[in-house]
Amino acid sequence: MMSVPFTAVQFTVYEHVKKILNPTREYSPVTHMIAGGVAGGVAAGVTTPLDVAKTLLQTRGTSKDPEIRRVGGMVDAIRIIWKRDGFKGFGRGISPRVLTHMPSNALCWLSYEFFSEYILTWFISTAHSYLGITIYRGCYLRDFAYPIDSKAPPHRPHFSGLA
Repeated sequence: MMSVPFTAVQFTVYEHVKKILNPTREYSPVTHMIAGGVAGGVAAGVTTPLDVAKTLLQTRGTSKDPEIRRVGGMVDAIRIIWKRDGFKGFGRGISPRVLTHMPSNALCWLSYEFFSEYILTWFISTAHSYLGITIYRGCYLRDFAYPIDSKAPPHRPHFSGLA
């Protein structure tokens, strides 16, 4: 339940911040770290109310409060938080949550973008060196062009050394 809204916010914010910081879309570790950290912090902040309600549900079995022990689901948990603490209750723990998500997401996006760039670069150079084909950014293979393209001359890829 928590991962879908968190991930939706995280990906959306990451892409927007990355586009603002790096409009050329070149590989930039600093951009990926900043965008990842901001995205993680925003996603953590936005989903904190759901996390507070989820925590109440998870701890209801050990609670001595009979009202909390009778909570039947998310709606009941939200109702109790609102009744007892108001709007402020939904923000409990927001600071530590944001502060823990920011660095972890910054490192996650940094490593994802690094390996994504590294693997793509390696694949392009390996495919060109060993297979004799040309690969463009986005892994479009020129030698395996779309067959309906009538302007392209017929081409049969040849791989030397392969049967």
